[in-house]
Amino acid sequence: MPTRSAFREQLEGLWTRMADLAELQVVAIERASSALLDANRQLAELVITEQAVTEQLQGDLENRAMLLLAQQQPVATDLRLVLATLPASTALQRMGGLAEHVAKTTRLRAPESAVADKVRHTMTEIGAAATSIAGTLTLAIQQRDPELAAEVTASDEGMDALHRQLFTQLLAPDWPHGVPAAVDAALLGRYYERFCDQAVSVARRIRFVITGAGADR
Repeated sequence: MPTRSAFREQLEGLWTRMADLAELQVVAIERASSALLDANRQLAELVITEQAVTEQLQGDLENRAMLLLAQQQPVATDLRLVLATLPASTALQRMGGLAEHVAKTTRLRAPESAVADKVRHTMTEIGAAATSIAGTLTLAIQQRDPELAAEVTASDEGMDALHRQLFTQLLAPDWPHGVPAAVDAALLGRYYERFCDQAVSVARRIRFVITGAGADR
């Protein structure tokens, strides 16, 4: 059984790996958004390939948490961290999967753009908002800051507003781009919305670890 000193190091390792996993999602969604807006197939392929790194790190993080539960009897904040790591790592992996979906849409349509001109500005704002939310989440984990975690939750309202704006444009009587372009935009909007929903889920669990409150989903 690990010594208490080794146990503390292993707990620190959970924080570090969770932050690393979150940071991968910042890069993934930023690259996926750039690929989408530029119809850059090569960059989209990179996002898709790099998803394997997310899956590997998520598996490692989950295994470490399970070992700590089996080998030690953590209490209070330590127990909250170990227990929160399991669903948080899964949510972070799902974020990577959603960034991958954005990249796959780019790859499917390239060399044409998957973003219709009428919604390009909105989709640009959506991509920027998702990247910002993922960045704030990473900082919340790195700094163990419940206020930053709460900021992630608050920022999601902005994403919801952008998602509604996108659908207003898609459903407008004068939509000029046809059904396939509308379907692409609707799916992309959903991917981004779910990406941010997963970020909120992680943020709430981080706040729960630090304060003992706030993991309500």
